[in-house]
Amino acid sequence: MKIVITKLVFLIALLLNSQALAQIAPEDFVADFESGNAANVQQVGADSFTFEIRLDSGALEIYGWYYFAIVGNSGRTATLFLTNPDGWQNETCKPLFSNNNQHWERVADVWREGSMIGFRQYLGADTVWLAQGFPFTVTQMYAYLDTMGSSPHLQRETLGYSIHGRPIDMVTITEDDWPDERKKTVWLISRQHPMESSPTFLLKGLLDWVLEDPEFSPFWQKDVVLKVVPIVNVDGVAEGYSRHNVSGINLNRDWQEDIQAEQPEVRAVHQAIYDHLTSGHSIDFFMDLHAAPDNYDFGYRMSSVYTDSNYFQNQETFLYLLETHDPWQSRTRWRELDTSYALGVSCVTLYDMYDLDTYSSENPWTRREDNSFITAEGFYQQGPAWGRAIYDYLYPLTIYDTLDARIDSILPGEPFVPEVRDFDQRNKDSLVITAYCRESSDSELVILYREDDGGLFSPSHPVPTDESLGSPGDGTVSLVPWGELVVSYVDPDMPSRTCRRILEVDSTGSYIGGDANGDGLIDVADVTYLINYLFISGSAPDPLWVGDCNCDQVVDVADVMYLINYLFLGGSPPGC
Repeated sequence: MKIVITKLVFLIALLLNSQALAQIAPEDFVADFESGNAANVQQVGADSFTFEIRLDSGALEIYGWYYFAIVGNSGRTATLFLTNPDGWQNETCKPLFSNNNQHWERVADVWREGSMIGFRQYLGADTVWLAQGFPFTVTQMYAYLDTMGSSPHLQRETLGYSIHGRPIDMVTITEDDWPDERKKTVWLISRQHPMESSPTFLLKGLLDWVLEDPEFSPFWQKDVVLKVVPIVNVDGVAEGYSRHNVSGINLNRDWQEDIQAEQPEVRAVHQAIYDHLTSGHSIDFFMDLHAAPDNYDFGYRMSSVYTDSNYFQNQETFLYLLETHDPWQSRTRWRELDTSYALGVSCVTLYDMYDLDTYSSENPWTRREDNSFITAEGFYQQGPAWGRAIYDYLYPLTIYDTLDARIDSILPGEPFVPEVRDFDQRNKDSLVITAYCRESSDSELVILYREDDGGLFSPSHPVPTDESLGSPGDGTVSLVPWGELVVSYVDPDMPSRTCRRILEVDSTGSYIGGDANGDGLIDVADVTYLINYLFISGSAPDPLWVGDCNCDQVVDVADVMYLINYLFLGGSPPGC
């Protein structure tokens, strides 16, 4: 019995000794995966190591991205020291860890030790990943775009290739059945600086909202052409860089008038913008999405001394809408941008070359204004708020029915309620908009009155419509079934920023196309009625559109011939 106990004690001691000897080793640190970054791992004690951030090629700036794994040491606790933190990094910037490379938590035990940042983490899995921020790799982004490929409203194209041959992809989302010339174009780019992953999650939330939100997706897709380049610096993101491309160039200092002199990544995006504009299309809103070490959300808008006052105030409207929809935003924190900040910045160059409405956003790297830590889900949730702000900015005019439901079609006889939200007009008492139906040649001016201090204007009563010939200026908009009601708001300070709402006019079913005399029948009497109207100053069909037999939006002799062909030669029936 003593022999058995002695052997058992010996085996336990041997096991404990082997566990003590099986320490974490430098070779257990792995960073040779996508977006990985860690270098010069040195053991300084039992399960204790120093490491450093691998600097971008050709660049001396640090900025702080690291992302690595410790493999094969489940149950141990690693003590780590970052030897070359950037100036913004301190003990409050707690790193992230993950046991599956998907769900991330904050390292709790972090301290400052001289010039180094120390942190300690229990390894709860065979492989534990650690990172400065939430990784969002090129592979993850393109896999996400692959899942969206089945949408009929999305197109994906490759704009060009990086220095190391990776594709730079762009997605376009819009409703193809609605002509582009009736839409506004939004152009968003991100990840010129690889480590700034925060806005990538925001973009994902925005894209999902544009494609899937049951209330707003139909309006966005009908009214907007959305173009998104989610990762510009594909090499930098894939190869674990902080701020530069693989040539050591800060891409957001490389935008030039000579597109061919730019780095391949910038050139691919800039050329696409140039081609879009020179083919006769507009870009009505441009934003370059970034992240920064500041513990709050902010951004850059064009400087008041670099632009005219109307342009500057118009951008104030967008920032007001952004802070209205996104609780993390305050327009007072947005800073002014011009060439005194730096040369080659995307927003300034595109403003200088094309007079675009440009912005550059900055999400925080670590903490929010209330000192809470950022989360990937939090940025994702901001996406819809940004989509609402951009949409409301581009379309300050919205049409409602009398039950406060947004509408994009209308029946003759139904009143409608137009509203304008324009923050830079908030000090005015009233605005004037135009309601026009081309098919009835009726145009009415509608006065909107200020409702609040945020620049909301609405009419004193719903605007009436009918299905008669109409009389311009009588306050009632005459509509023709299958025609269009065009409601327009022209910004008093920037007439080039016109917002048009085009509503399809549905048929009430109470009138019959071709029934010119209104007796409920289509026969030779209608031919006679049209001839009398056209050539002998007889009464016009009421409403006029019933005489448009061939649906060319004009009542003339061609409609007489069309009706005769139908009645006597077996032609197609009249009516649109």
